Amino acid sequence: MRHTIVISLLALALCLCLCPIHASADVWTYLDADDAGKWYYDKESLSGTRTGIIVFWVKVVYTKEKLRELIDEEKRKGTYKKSYDSWNYDMFNYACECDRLTCGLQSSIAYSGTGAVLHTYSATPITEKWEKPRAGSVLNKLAIDICKTKQ
Repeated sequence: MRHTIVISLLALALCLCLCPIHASADVWTYLDADDAGKWYYDKESLSGTRTGIIVFWVKVVYTKEKLRELIDEEKRKGTYKKSYDSWNYDMFNYACECDRLTCGLQSSIAYSGTGAVLHTYSATPITEKWEKPRAGSVLNKLAIDICKTKQ
């Protein structure tokens, strides 16, 4: 288990170094806004497999209220760090199984307003976490649109 976590973190670090996602803001396409903030996705990151699984990156630039909630949650969990006060947005790497319209979070990265990495998260193997996105959510709308265009 520990070996899997270390490998996942190394793969995420390698991806961060090699992926052009962070290089410029112009790769982000505006999707929608909700109570959490403004949602964007990277069209260039879209990739599919022969098994009908689509992988993509989403960026959420948080509202002040949502940031307060996130920081309060970190404090409750005992994982708060002073650097979280500069938290501005998260990037999420999702995989969606188009046949069933289920998605799973593969990893996430929290950033400050200046682009500094605050923390990263690598999920358990994706096949253990497939869920239907909440109806009407931004992720649900995006998954439907992506799956329509990629099939």
